Amino acid sequence: MLTPNLLNSFLLQGGYLPTQISMGTNDLLNVTASSYPYYRQLVSMIPFAGTRPSIPEYPQIADSVRQTIYEVQFENKDPKQALEMAALKSAKVLGW
Repeated sequence: MLTPNLLNSFLLQGGYLPTQISMGTNDLLNVTASSYPYYRQLVSMIPFAGTRPSIPEYPQIADSVRQTIYEVQFENKDPKQALEMAALKSAKVLGW
């Protein structure tokens, strides 16, 4: 299913991003970019993308990290101290 010759037609039909960098630089890119003007820009961002961990605790940990960033940026919290607190909260959520 993930081989380029099978996946190309699926990606072309929906304008979906490729799952492999090499597929984003071949004919698929040229054909899809003609239908979706933003497609080249999206493909260029693939190397910077990341995946979200698929664990049930992730939303709580992400909220804690977001809150920590906010506190450092807008409440003048010490970054080291704020990150240590976020790490403790994350460990607790994970049951460590």
